[in-house]
Amino acid sequence: MATYFIAGLKKLLNSDWILGYCKPEIAAHWVFVPFRLLLTEQQISQFIIHLGGVIIDLSMGFLLFFDKTRKIAFFFLTLFNMMNYQIFHEIGIGIFPWCLVATMLFFCRSDWPRKCFQTFPASMSSPAPLYHELQASDHCLYSKEYVKPEDKVFQARTVALGATTPPTKARTYHRLVSVVTGAYILLQCFLPYSHGITKGNNLFGMGMYLYSWDMFIPENTIQHIRVQYVNKNTRESGYLYPGAWVSDKRWILHPTTVKQYVTCVTRHMKKYNIDSVEIYVDVWRSLNRRFIQRSYDPKVDVVTANWNLFRETTWVMPLLDNLSYWRPKLLEIERQVWESSNHAQVTFVADFPGFYLKNFVHEDFTNTSITVLQGAVKVYTAEKNTTLTEGNRVQLPFNKFHVVQTISDEPSCYMYIYVNTTGEEFQRNVSLYEEILNQTNSQKEIKVNQTLGEILNGEQSPMYRQAILNRQIQDQEKEMTLWERFKWTMKNNHRLFRRGCKTLFGGLRSIVTGRI
Repeated sequence: MATYFIAGLKKLLNSDWILGYCKPEIAAHWVFVPFRLLLTEQQISQFIIHLGGVIIDLSMGFLLFFDKTRKIAFFFLTLFNMMNYQIFHEIGIGIFPWCLVATMLFFCRSDWPRKCFQTFPASMSSPAPLYHELQASDHCLYSKEYVKPEDKVFQARTVALGATTPPTKARTYHRLVSVVTGAYILLQCFLPYSHGITKGNNLFGMGMYLYSWDMFIPENTIQHIRVQYVNKNTRESGYLYPGAWVSDKRWILHPTTVKQYVTCVTRHMKKYNIDSVEIYVDVWRSLNRRFIQRSYDPKVDVVTANWNLFRETTWVMPLLDNLSYWRPKLLEIERQVWESSNHAQVTFVADFPGFYLKNFVHEDFTNTSITVLQGAVKVYTAEKNTTLTEGNRVQLPFNKFHVVQTISDEPSCYMYIYVNTTGEEFQRNVSLYEEILNQTNSQKEIKVNQTLGEILNGEQSPMYRQAILNRQIQDQEKEMTLWERFKWTMKNNHRLFRRGCKTLFGGLRSIVTGRI
């Protein structure tokens, strides 16, 4: 019950979840196909996923307590957890939904296993010990006759006299169990709100999970990571691959892991004869569809920076929450840009006064521009320097670096609009290649000029075939019925289960035999 109820409280107190900005993209998943008969994807995200998730979390725990509502809770919780498994199993949610389904049995009457075993034949009573009647425990304070007496007169007399003293007195065992149970309940009530104490973990107001049940409430989009090192002895500087010496990039999510990563890098740098080093971390990310902004101060050497678990980290940049009202406008701009061209993309950036962003435009994006939405910036390129205010726009050179510095007294907001001209040309060639193949298969006479000949017989023709095949697969997936999707999912789950069993069997055999 606590799992659902606390998760519901955390969602209810989070405005981003109530407004539907945390997980809107999952509304496009196939499990919501039945809801699309009546609702749009935006309505599914708002009412089914976000508001529906809060209602389920807050109510299901209480519905499990009562016999008349338990079946309703079983139905909705099973459906809820199985949908979660289908949506999130690719990102490693594991057996968590299955465990929640299994623990629902704890809310049933305590004699449900005995009733199951009582349906077995009498010959199976020995291997099924729960078939026999339960015996009273020696630790019970109240006897069965005292709690539920058969004698109605005795019960009425007990109630009239107000007799509340149990037949036996509490012993040390009972007091110890009470203390442990009370401490466990207090711990479960404390952990979800421990961010106010463990301030050293907090970033953008959210700390590490640590049983806080903030699952999927903070939705982070990582845009850019830069790790710069400076040799203190020679003042030589360079950049490190963010994934160096770590298995993934999750270390950027919290100040405590950033500090640990920097400590690890410092230790490894000694192998390259760099004994004294400064490390500067610059991470750009977006929280729940806000502007992309920097998370840490790029001017602070994290190696020597102070960090304490119980104090706020001074080199963490604050969340620009006062710009949250832009989010509906950003979604509208993004929709308009997408409608203008399938190969056009937009990135929204916000930065603090006096800071700058150094960026590189790839050669594939020959049509890239920057437009200021709020504040003022100065754009430095190799050719010229341009000052932009609200509504101004400038074209950026490709295959070159540029710098965008905020010169206004307030945070600046601007957006990149870039078109992948290489991808656009590739898709045109794919469509033309497919048209040529269709005409050839239909035995139509076509006139192949030099350009068409290069497309048909060029080095990229295998890539065109693969692109056509991928497009056909995507079209087939879109046309799949709900029943076909369900069968495909069950087949995939069966494959994953078989692979898991084989891996488990192989691991156990390796442990027993000592061979790999």
